[in-house]
Amino acid sequence: MGIGVIIRDSQGLVSAALSFTREGFPEPTTAKSMGALCAVEFCRDLGMQNIIFEGDVEVVVKAINVNVSMCSSYGQIIEDIIRVLAGFKKWEVLLVQQEANEATHGLAKLAAQEKMEKVWIEEIPNSIYSIVTLEHFALFV
Repeated sequence: MGIGVIIRDSQGLVSAALSFTREGFPEPTTAKSMGALCAVEFCRDLGMQNIIFEGDVEVVVKAINVNVSMCSSYGQIIEDIIRVLAGFKKWEVLLVQQEANEATHGLAKLAAQEKMEKVWIEEIPNSIYSIVTLEHFALFV
């Protein structure tokens, strides 16, 4: 599976991006949970403290926000996300429509095709530039 993470600043401009692949997540909700874990760890590793995360899978967003132990295939991943989130000064996890995450989906596809990990700081790959620009425009119209 491919994972894509986009980090934006308070004005909606991309400050960092990450794409890579992981094996062994055949179930979509587990894969999305792993992507969320990667996003929170990436933000932590970059030293960020006040974060708003956006996800497009309702069950994952609710599980993180409710902070309840689960016996599902992705329960341990949710617990790991909550553990990492505890280190932030302020955090919020919001549910967004799938169309709002087109850039991260583009990065995930790029990762699956190239089968390598890439990190961008204050830039993005050309293949998703137009998507990010359109998303940014939609956020501030």
